[in-house]
Amino acid sequence: MKAGIVVFPGTNRERDMEQALRLVSGKAPTMLWHRDTTLPDLDLIVLPGGFSFGDYLRSGAMGAHSPILSEVRAFAERGGYVLGVCNGFQILTEAQLLPGALLRNTGMRFLSQDGYLRVEAGDTAFTRDWSKGDVFRAPLAHGDGNYTASEASWIVSKGKSASRSAMFAPRAGWMRRAASAIPTEASAPLRVF
Repeated sequence: MKAGIVVFPGTNRERDMEQALRLVSGKAPTMLWHRDTTLPDLDLIVLPGGFSFGDYLRSGAMGAHSPILSEVRAFAERGGYVLGVCNGFQILTEAQLLPGALLRNTGMRFLSQDGYLRVEAGDTAFTRDWSKGDVFRAPLAHGDGNYTASEASWIVSKGKSASRSAMFAPRAGWMRRAASAIPTEASAPLRVF
């Protein structure tokens, strides 16, 4: 797998992502600067966590207008895989590569805690080792993680099940739902984080 990691001013998780991708693939990913206007031959583009441009305007808003995002969009439209983690996910929503928006958390609190995510489709490149319905724990830390989208944007093309994981942006036109957490109590309603 040939992966690239987009680095923005304020990104602070690119080295963690680099280590994870090297561990999984055995290959060093290419570091991509936000001002780049071309991409090398890649299978996966990752937008890691951090605080792009300090998140001064709104989380991910300034990063969404970086020159490399037009290349990321074209890559996704050609069927390439795009993974947005934390601030990277926020950038993807701001760039409208994913539907919806991320709002301030309820009570305007910064959250740093474990979230529980349910796999809704086990046949994606990111979930193929899991089954639909599997639940896994993932750390989360954000102030703007209250994901919202219209029900119409949650419809999935070609009969594919939607994923409730905020951890990736799937292939263009393939999956369109993201970001619901699974509470630890089975009877509790789903909440969006």
